[in-house]
Amino acid sequence: MQIDQTLRDGVPIVALKGRLDSRAAELCAARLVPLAGDGRPALILDMAEVGYVGGAGLRVLIMLAARARACGAALSIAAPPQPLIQALALSGLGERLEGVLPAV
Repeated sequence: MQIDQTLRDGVPIVALKGRLDSRAAELCAARLVPLAGDGRPALILDMAEVGYVGGAGLRVLIMLAARARACGAALSIAAPPQPLIQALALSGLGERLEGVLPAV
């Protein structure tokens, strides 16, 4: 899993590349969860180059959404793979996001 971060108008955009599976989940949680509580009003995850999201990856996204909400930040996911769109709907996570964007 590769994680690249940029800022656009003060909003962190984090591009994830690779598989968000059990091996990558701990790294992602360590890098992403603190971003959701750093005082910025929003965080965008660019998932255009994520080929797979497993159960552990979905848990990271749920933790991230909870942290963002608790800190008053808006979390959006951009360009999620189709299976993740279905998982967002089934898990209820989609309702906790600011939005699902077609692209960044």
